[in-house]
Amino acid sequence: MNIEIANRLVELRKKNNLSQEELAAKLGLSRQAVSKWERAEASPDTDNLICLAKIYNISLDELLQNAAAVEEIVNAERAAPESANKEEPPHEEEPRESKKKSYVHIGGHGVRIGDSRIEKKYRKARSMITGLAALAATIAYILIGAFTGLWHPWWILFLAIPVIESIVSCVAYRRVTKFAYPIIVVIAYLLIGFLLGGWHPWWILFLTIPVFYMAFRPLEKLWLKDKTVTIDGVEVKLDRVGLDEDDKEDEDEDDKDEDEDK
Repeated sequence: MNIEIANRLVELRKKNNLSQEELAAKLGLSRQAVSKWERAEASPDTDNLICLAKIYNISLDELLQNAAAVEEIVNAERAAPESANKEEPPHEEEPRESKKKSYVHIGGHGVRIGDSRIEKKYRKARSMITGLAALAATIAYILIGAFTGLWHPWWILFLAIPVIESIVSCVAYRRVTKFAYPIIVVIAYLLIGFLLGGWHPWWILFLTIPVFYMAFRPLEKLWLKDKTVTIDGVEVKLDRVGLDEDDKEDEDEDDKDEDEDK
């Protein structure tokens, strides 16, 4: 990498009040990788350049401003392999990186490319549908209460709002486990208790919640494995999209075990 670009990477990082460790965490890399870029010993690949531009909120042209002559750039690229061959301390070994950067971190809270872009795609639809559901639940509750006097237990209608919102998430992320099944169980238990007085033994319904997730998570993983979608030119692996932090850790551990088996 040309020294001018390396210096610009240092300047942009400091301008955004980021340490090498913090920037590396956002990119899912090691601090040593970022350090090599800033010492002009290595160059970021295309995916990392895109992520850097997004993090610094600038265009790729602004990121790669370079007044050096063609000969200087070529000579710098030829010199890079020589510096790359220098021995690194054992503890500075680069972490394993995926060939596909579909789940590179670009946000400050571990947000992955697929998550953030799909989120933008369906945020408006989710807000509109949730708003309509809230309005419908309010109108239905008022009408039922006004005409029948049964204000209780029909307040349960309001619990349907997050259920409807979760259906939008199911469609957006293509994950059954995004469905608010625990709330459905609560609704069913309350209705059985209030209308039939069957509080016992119907508490057993709550035992179906872990069964639901234990059954569908492996099926999701099998169904979405190796399937991808392209969002704004970025290839996103569906089995990596919409995962909670605990799920992501489990997925990473599974990948590590598979690689060790190989």
